[in-house]
Amino acid sequence: MELIKYSTLIEEPWKNGLGTTRQIVIWPLDADLSNFEWRVSAASIIFPGHFSHYPGVSRSLSVLSGKSAELKLGETEQTLAYQGPIVTFDGGDHAEVLSADGPVLDYNVMSRDKDVEHELSCVTLKKEEVYNRKGDYTLVTVFKGCNLIFEGEVVYLAEYDSVLFKKHDGADLLFESADPTTSMLITEVWEK
Repeated sequence: MELIKYSTLIEEPWKNGLGTTRQIVIWPLDADLSNFEWRVSAASIIFPGHFSHYPGVSRSLSVLSGKSAELKLGETEQTLAYQGPIVTFDGGDHAEVLSADGPVLDYNVMSRDKDVEHELSCVTLKKEEVYNRKGDYTLVTVFKGCNLIFEGEVVYLAEYDSVLFKKHDGADLLFESADPTTSMLITEVWEK
């Protein structure tokens, strides 16, 4: 298990130069944008603009904070909304932000089709409800501060913090907060 503190992530320019992103995880750890198997990042959407072109890469988007953004994926328009449906598309296809309802912090998962496959979901757990991870790798990113109870250890997660679980880590995850539920984005990744 690896704790990834959002407050320590470095803001970097987008591949297309039209915005900034904070890389949450890249796999393998020594990879870059040209050779990753999978990558998760958070980016600020403020202005309209095109997404970077990534042929052979599957992409999934959600929103960590803010309201919504209108996207154009190919010829189809879709709304990307806070805790709304996950938006998926082929990284080689034309994709752009048409507009944003205020600043939006998006959550972007990319996986190279020849190496891995991924599934991004927005999960809300009730008190004492256990999440059983499914992938070879699981990345959990929380919307609000909470405690993770994992294999007898209590780990505090602040807003937007993430935890990466690898192949040999345990499967059962329990989250505690002052609220009756805890919501998070969960990325499951499977090797091919």
